[in-house]
Amino acid sequence: MKRTVKRILSTVLVAVMLIGIVPMGGIDLAPKASAKDISSYSVGDTITYGSYPQSKVTDSNLIAKIEAAGEKYVWCDYNYYAGTGSYYDGNMKPVDGMMLYKDIPYNGNKYRAVKINQFRPCRTDYTSSDTYQEINGYYTGNVYYFKYEPLTWRVLDPSEGYVMCNKIIDSQAYQNFIYYNGSQYYNSKGCANYASDWVTSSLRQWLNNDFYNAAFTAEEKKQIGTSHLENKSRYSSTYDSADTYDKIFPISYCDAVNSAYGFNSDGKAHDTARQMRGTDYAKCQGLYVDNYSYSSYRGNSCWWLRSPNYSTAATLVNSRCWVNVSYVADTDGGVVPAFKFNPKSTIPEGETFEMVNNEVAMKCDFEYTDAFFNQSAYNYNHKLAIASCCFATSAMVKDGAPFNDPESAKTMLKTIGFGNNGGEAVSCYGYQKSPTMNSIACVVSNKNIGDTSIIAVAVRGGGYEGEWAGNFNVGTETKHAGFDVAKQQVCDNIIKFMNQDGITLNKNVKFWITGYSRAAATANLLAADVNNKTLDGTSACYDLSDYNYDTDDVFAYCFETPRNTRDKNAKNATYNNIFNIVNRIDPVPRVAPAAWDYVRYGKDCYLPSKETYNPKAYSNLVKKVSNNFDLIYTGKGDKSYKEDFTFYEIKLKYKLISITHVDVSIVENKSISQGVFWDNFVKYLADGLKSPEYYTANYQNGLTKAVYKLMGNIKYDEILQQRGFWDYLYDQISVKYILDNVLINSNVLKNLIIEALTIYFADAGMTRADATDIADSLSRVLVEFAFHPNYLLTAIKNGSQLFLPHYTETTLAWLKTLNGDFSEANTALSKMLTGGEKYRVATVNCPVNVKVYDSDGNLCGSIINNEVQYIENGVSVYVNDNGEKCFCLPEDEEFRFECTGYDDGTLNCSFAEVDATTGEKTISKNYYGMPLSDGKTYTGILEEKDDDTIKSHVYGNDDEEIPLSEVVDYETAQTYTVTAAAENENGTVSGGGEFRKGEFVQLVVTPADGYSFVGWYSGGKLVSNDLVYRFMASEDSTLTAKFAPISKNVKSVSIDDISLNYKKSTTLKPTIKADDGAKYKVEYSTSNAKVATVDKNGKVTATKRGSGTATITCTVTDSNGNVVKDTCKVSVKLSFGQILIVYVLFGWIWY
Repeated sequence: MKRTVKRILSTVLVAVMLIGIVPMGGIDLAPKASAKDISSYSVGDTITYGSYPQSKVTDSNLIAKIEAAGEKYVWCDYNYYAGTGSYYDGNMKPVDGMMLYKDIPYNGNKYRAVKINQFRPCRTDYTSSDTYQEINGYYTGNVYYFKYEPLTWRVLDPSEGYVMCNKIIDSQAYQNFIYYNGSQYYNSKGCANYASDWVTSSLRQWLNNDFYNAAFTAEEKKQIGTSHLENKSRYSSTYDSADTYDKIFPISYCDAVNSAYGFNSDGKAHDTARQMRGTDYAKCQGLYVDNYSYSSYRGNSCWWLRSPNYSTAATLVNSRCWVNVSYVADTDGGVVPAFKFNPKSTIPEGETFEMVNNEVAMKCDFEYTDAFFNQSAYNYNHKLAIASCCFATSAMVKDGAPFNDPESAKTMLKTIGFGNNGGEAVSCYGYQKSPTMNSIACVVSNKNIGDTSIIAVAVRGGGYEGEWAGNFNVGTETKHAGFDVAKQQVCDNIIKFMNQDGITLNKNVKFWITGYSRAAATANLLAADVNNKTLDGTSACYDLSDYNYDTDDVFAYCFETPRNTRDKNAKNATYNNIFNIVNRIDPVPRVAPAAWDYVRYGKDCYLPSKETYNPKAYSNLVKKVSNNFDLIYTGKGDKSYKEDFTFYEIKLKYKLISITHVDVSIVENKSISQGVFWDNFVKYLADGLKSPEYYTANYQNGLTKAVYKLMGNIKYDEILQQRGFWDYLYDQISVKYILDNVLINSNVLKNLIIEALTIYFADAGMTRADATDIADSLSRVLVEFAFHPNYLLTAIKNGSQLFLPHYTETTLAWLKTLNGDFSEANTALSKMLTGGEKYRVATVNCPVNVKVYDSDGNLCGSIINNEVQYIENGVSVYVNDNGEKCFCLPEDEEFRFECTGYDDGTLNCSFAEVDATTGEKTISKNYYGMPLSDGKTYTGILEEKDDDTIKSHVYGNDDEEIPLSEVVDYETAQTYTVTAAAENENGTVSGGGEFRKGEFVQLVVTPADGYSFVGWYSGGKLVSNDLVYRFMASEDSTLTAKFAPISKNVKSVSIDDISLNYKKSTTLKPTIKADDGAKYKVEYSTSNAKVATVDKNGKVTATKRGSGTATITCTVTDSNGNVVKDTCKVSVKLSFGQILIVYVLFGWIWY
């Protein structure tokens, strides 16, 4: 609080000083615009929005301070291109280190440092000797600093929110790479696109990535719309570029001669409205500045338009303010960005209907109107999303025979006007047969409205039994094999429908495509095909170019969509009319893994989750979801929605370093979110299965057959809801193996799965032979988690809870909840559409207790003595497999950390941004080596995110801020590989993998029976003798755990004295103390055989006729040569009877 007050006071004082020293009228700030008020401006008005490096810093004192502040930041390289000097020979390449950049916050402002190591050529096919940088006063070997300043924009069309920048803000090539094939110029040696193609241009990529991310905060980005752009050539239609959907773009030739925008309609006119000058920063980048023309043009520069011209040239406005052309490889062309504000959505009101599907026990009301399809498909329509999910649900059928068409889909479609009139129909394909591994079914219908036909397609997303196996048929091609085969069949069915007798389709068409789960992956691929005006079927590719439609007319809503392609263009804005509604805590959309570079076509819209959303608000949303779930589900039983996830962590406590005993316990953690669990689970699985190629070669065939056989025997819901099945597996693995410290291998898992299947699913027809086939393949995959037993245990113990988010009722309940008219729903829906794909994780490594507080001062996370403390409505908290204390935090709130030491050591912590779509970190701010002692406290502050940077602070006991150690960019940072191995298989080890700087490694060793742990060795040198060894990764390393046989010795032996009568015997019973498992031999000897003898088994016999004593010695020798001895006294005498015979009856001679 004190720190916050200080900041506020400082800001006020600075503002007062500025007002005092700046004369009236000395600051001319244009108003800040937004999508809500842009329509109130006039053409030509100026607004401010965003910021970018512009003015050069010349104050030497300020430069010194910025330079000092920037020492902890890392230089980045944009890898500008240079060539050999031979025009368009295709030899231009990116050059490392030509110019380096870093953004430096200092004293409330942001600055960009530019280091010129080598001049940037004025054309990408030139060498560095040809440049305008030197002419502009910027030289190699120097670092220059530029201040981020507000960008000013000219309003072109208030009604569309269309604005363009008032300055040239940078200097970039239109296209970096050019190749001449003897007749035309292309942007690759493959000659697929002309060099002037806007779709694949370097400038387009730069504007929508580097510039967009640098110039606008997260909130500002929300206001920027996606614009549908025509990109026709000014010269010839031969060189037209395809339409694009861009956030940021240069204006076109048609815009530059549009008088409604304030320009002269004659492109050859010297129009001052087209006059542009560059910023200092643009000049440093190599902008051409006209210093030779008449005085009115002196200082002007050229600037790009996006319109192609011929194959090697694009349109630009020259320094004399008329429209011309220039070679696309010119890097001296200025960049003048433009964009359109995102107008407030105006969704038509629809009539309310109800979808009822008794086969799957669901009902849900939805709104529908044909006017939904009058909007651009690129505008998300939440009402259409709900209608689409209902449509997808209506296409589901129950598992098992009889196999009938989905009557609910027919009813729903006819209710909203599809298939009711002449030339219309509702047709079902693939339903009336038993599903096979890669089969699919779908519903296709049409509705003719005036001169336009709407074609509706819903792919079956439930009741497909063995089709589930197709999810695991990944293959090695660009597209997921199982989903692509299904998509091809749907394409065939659509063509059958379009050619069906009695069907009439207008030339103008629109498509409505939907699907759920596996069907969503299929529908997603289908929509991408339709976007490209093709239907790629099983044996033919059908051309749809005879029909009049564009991508604005393709409406695709896919729910819980698995990742289905490695197409590098899948995230191109062209596909942003495909909306994938995804729940982070649902495991199915994670097939296939992002770690294998799989994505989905189109825009991913993530529902709220515990780690991406305010915890209290999220809890309130979940309650409403639960209520809606109960309204949607109409079946019997207690099926309901709740998030009751528990993580199970194995805790090991070693008694001695020789590990003579291990205490094992299982600790429950209810604070970690299911989404974070899946992030780690899928990552470990993807790492274990290595790659699509490796998986396909080694696992795919067996796994798909196993899943097909499993789902063919048992219904999906039966597996998930058979609690006894999951409890049996958990109890067996946890109690019988883990708690007894027995290694889990594939045979162990195989036998457990066989027993569980035959015990709990015999009534469903599961035979032992089938169970054996299924278990054989499943165990080979699950054994990958032998080194991550926490995740294996957690997955099994939670059972059906893990898949509850995948139920269709759950997604419908979320959609209905977000349709509510209350602030939490509106905020969540907005975040789902404009972000919500990132969260932050704070990681702490040290002997400290950690408490985390939200912006209201409420305790929301805590780890005490390495144990996670559960806090209701708290953030996601856990200790990961490397012993790091982790706190997952949403971006839109500030959090405070209190770290209190409980031992001597050092504090290392980091604040990282995580891509919620993959669970991978993207960037991290790290603090190293802060000294710790018992009771010493550090305070960390993680500010609410308002731009693309992580704002973190760490303070010591004295409130002095601790300097940041470094920033790690996970995309460019070096990866360290740590490998752990056990010598001679005399024990087991876990841990290792790939790490970035600042991350900790935890290696755990368990010696085999009869061996003790000696230590961890690297390169033959002992590095640690800790059983649990933790260290910060800093290099590639292989650590070997070495062991030694445990010496099992005999300790002592004792035997008791005995008394015997003449000729009587007894066997000695020595007490021997020895280590468990010690091997030894026992030997006996007598001091006087005339008194008593002893045999090898310790049998003692008295041999003296009168009284006497002898000493028996027991010698014990172990296998290590250790000897222990003890003796006993044997007293021999005659019994009363013997005395009587010998002395009284004089029978001593006879006796």
